This record gives sequence, C-alpha cells and structure tokens, in this order.
Amino acid sequence: MHIEPFTESAPWERGFAAVFARDVAPILPKLERERLAILGRRRLRLRIVAAVVVVLLGATLLAPIGWDIRLVVTAFVAFGGLVAALLVASVGQEDFAGRVKAGLMPHLAGFLGLRYDPVAEERPDFAPLRALDLLPPYDRAGWADGLAGRYRDVEIRACELGLAERRSETDSDGKSRTTYHTVFQGVVATLSTPRPAPGAIVITRDAGRVFNAVDGFLRTLRGGLERVEIGHPGFEAAFEVHAEDPAGARAFLDGPFLDALVAVARGAEPDGRERGLGGAFVGDRFHLAVAGLRLVSVGPVDETLAAIEPHLHRSLAEMSFPLRLVDRFYGDAPSGAGTSRQESTSMRSENLVEER
Repeated sequence: MHIEPFTESAPWERGFAAVFARDVAPILPKLERERLAILGRRRLRLRIVAAVVVVLLGATLLAPIGWDIRLVVTAFVAFGGLVAALLVASVGQEDFAGRVKAGLMPHLAGFLGLRYDPVAEERPDFAPLRALDLLPPYDRAGWADGLAGRYRDVEIRACELGLAERRSETDSDGKSRTTYHTVFQGVVATLSTPRPAPGAIVITRDAGRVFNAVDGFLRTLRGGLERVEIGHPGFEAAFEVHAEDPAGARAFLDGPFLDALVAVARGAEPDGRERGLGGAFVGDRFHLAVAGLRLVSVGPVDETLAAIEPHLHRSLAEMSFPLRLVDRFYGDAPSGAGTSRQESTSMRSENLVEER
C-alpha cells in the first residue's frame, strides 16, 4: 500500500507531518490488512445469504403450491434476503472503526498534548449542563472517545455524548412498546477558567424573539437568572446570555472569547458547518455542549486507509477545538503546534459505555 506524506493545511496541524511519518504511517499497512480481512468475512457472509435465498427460491418454484401462494412466498423470501444482505453489509464498520481509533487516535491526541480515552473514563461532568437546561431531559446516556489533559494551565476534558429519551408506545392491540429516541448527539467539554465566574452565566443559541422571551422568563423563574446585554453585535445576533450577576457577567465575558463562540455558531470552526451550541460558567469551570460535533473521524470500511488523510484533517480539527477555545481565553496561542504538548497516554479500548 502506497502512503502519501501528510500535507499540513491548518495552523493546528503544524508539525503533524513528522508525527504522521514516524508514528501513523507505519501502522496503516497492518490496519489495511485487518480492513481487508473484515471485508473478506463480509463477502463470505453475503455469499452465504445469496446461496440460502437461491435455494429457498428454487424450493418455492418446485413446491406443489398454487401460483398465488408461490408469489407471496417468493416475495417474502426476496424481502428477507434483502434485509439479511443489508444487515450483513453493515457488519464490520464498528469493528473497523474501533481498530483504527485504538491504533491512531492516541498519536493524534498526543500530538495535541492530550490523552485519548476510548471509553471516556475521564469524561467531563455534564450534570451542570443538564441542570441549566443546556442538555435535554434523557433516560439513557452513552459516551466514548474522550480527551483529557492540560493546555496552557487549563484542565480539559471532552468526550462524545449521546442522550436518549425513553418513550412508550401502544399499538392497536393494546400492547405497549418502549423505545429510545436520540435527543442529543455531540460533544461535551469542561475547561477550567483562569478565575471563577461571578455566579452562574448561561449562554444559549438565539432562538427568535418569542422563544428567547419564553426561555428568559423560565430561567428567571427557576434560577433567578437575568438576561444580559453584552454589547457585542455578532454575539448578540447569535446568542442569548442569562446570569445571576449581569454586571459581573458583562465584565467577565471578554471580546476574544465571544468571537470564538460566534465563529462556532457561524460554521467557521472547525469545518464550515453550523452547530447547536450552549455553554455555562459555573465556579471555575466552563461547561460546553456542541451538537453535531464529533471528536474522531473514521472512514467507511470500504475505503482504503491510503485515503485516510481527510479523516485525519477532520479529527485534528475537532480534537483541537477545546485548545483553540483556550487560546481565546488567554490571547494569542504559542507559536508552533508542538509547543507545550504533553505525551499521550493510550488507554484500553472498549465498547461504548452506557448509563441507565
């Protein structure tokens, strides 16, 4: 397998080409062999499904039954074969993604001075986000692909988070069925702040005049939070702020940090897509929830790992997002992507952990 050198295309990638050549490229041939083995097993299963369908169709055609019944059975067999083929075709992607993450992500995180934690044991505390209605009500939570470490004396914890709500449905026969519907899929993060906030400060996306008024009324009623005029035109157009101490909040929220949040809202960070975002300062922590963000990007199992570079660009952009937010807190970032980077610690690879 021919592997092209990595082309650095963003400021946060500066210096990664050497890491790619030294640590990442040597792993790719082994992962490619594992990918091909997964595809081989999938093709074998598809052949088995096809053979079973052919046998059943042949038996249906030879069976001494009427044409009306034969057509029904044939349609049933064909539909069942199609469903089975689709299920078999989907098998392998999760296994492939797990192998790629376990092999490559510790090196990406280590380049950024962070630890990659597949099961997010060092996950951020997202309870404050739920308490402040920045995450929807849920009955089940699942997390994975965590990052943890320190950058410019700021403690960082982030992970991908999925929340699901339990719903009960009753069919026409009176039988009840419980299902879970995703209500949030994205990234949550916690960053320590240089100084404690003057009371709780909640930042939400602008939802229009009517919904903003309702949300503000409820926040005032439940938590004693008042709406705050920030005086930042771009920020005011994208967000609403409510705080226990409005004057203190205005002094606490500075321009560069507000610029960073506006960039996220407008799709400038990190890949041009607009995202739902909410955050809150509580004590000496900033809690953040970004819907639609993924920390780790892995291509489909059908795609050769020789074409992995776009996924590495995306992963580095997503994984470095908390660091760039810290840079907004402190001003200009240190020169060079390798500055103040810490050695990564690879943690064991497990499946997604669920909380019920």
